[in-house]
Amino acid sequence: MKTKKKRKITVIDIILLCVVLASIYALYLLSAPEAAAPGDTRIHYTVELFRYKTGFAENVVIGEELYDIERGYHIGTIISKYEEPYLEDAPDIEAGRFKRAEVEGLVNVYVVVEAYANITENATNIGQYQVMVGKEAFVKSASFAGSGYIAKIERVIP
Repeated sequence: MKTKKKRKITVIDIILLCVVLASIYALYLLSAPEAAAPGDTRIHYTVELFRYKTGFAENVVIGEELYDIERGYHIGTIISKYEEPYLEDAPDIEAGRFKRAEVEGLVNVYVVVEAYANITENATNIGQYQVMVGKEAFVKSASFAGSGYIAKIERVIP
């Protein structure tokens, strides 16, 4: 009949466990993203929320903080809003061509945001969030959420 020997925990086992835990913690610290410093240049950028139902602009509240939905980054404060009719190409049978026509019940909502950014040769960053014209933006505030594209960026000169 065989019996199992019980193994005692030794000092070497404790040291080995501490080394493994310290290594895991060090890897975590190296892989964690660093918080970006707030920028020093004030910018205004416009997010075009396209193809929303008429009246959606009423949900956008001036003065609210705006966040990126995907990563939760704070990306500025809403300073203004406006809407324009949503346009699509439609056939003009009489003229035999296509022309831009309003789609009833749909609008594009433009949200103007103010933020402080770091501007370099390669990028404009609000913290870790990169802002560039044409970038798809998934945004939210306390009163709405939406998606669209960044349509315009302006540097505010004091």
